[in-house]
Amino acid sequence: MPKPSVFIPKETLLEYFSYDPDSGLLTRRKTVSNNKAKKNTVAGSVVKARNGKSYVQICVHNKLIKAHNVIFIIMTGSLPIGICDHINGNGTDNKWSNLRDTTEQDNFKNQRNPVTNTSGVMGVSWHKATKKWRASITESKKVIHLGVFESFDAAVIARKEAELELNFHSNHGSDRPL
Repeated sequence: MPKPSVFIPKETLLEYFSYDPDSGLLTRRKTVSNNKAKKNTVAGSVVKARNGKSYVQICVHNKLIKAHNVIFIIMTGSLPIGICDHINGNGTDNKWSNLRDTTEQDNFKNQRNPVTNTSGVMGVSWHKATKKWRASITESKKVIHLGVFESFDAAVIARKEAELELNFHSNHGSDRPL
């Protein structure tokens, strides 16, 4: 994921927005854009990214910016060093307790179960040729094959053990909102 290229100083953002860390909402402090964005209204709109995930996006100085990056600047004074991750996987939940600065690799370890998954467990699939369950995991963009198993449960155990060993987030592979 590319790092956001737009940095607007905290002081400037605080002229335009107030942020409630408990609700995760950005509220406009003044009316701008020919009265389209009115004072005391919630800033931003929900948009779908290319990955299918929904985020809140706002316009600041004629630039579209994801709200979580604006919030990160408001709360810390800078952009995240890595990626601003939504811990619970919900890209529209911008509560401060749900945001963290993380690496791309650690963000990958907090992925939801893809809708294309047919087994219900990330990294576990039916291998038609052997008529057995196969388990795998990806670490540092390399697929690690954990083996083929007679039972689904054995494949799941192998996968979950690998997740623990490689420090995957406890949310990884869960069904969460987009």
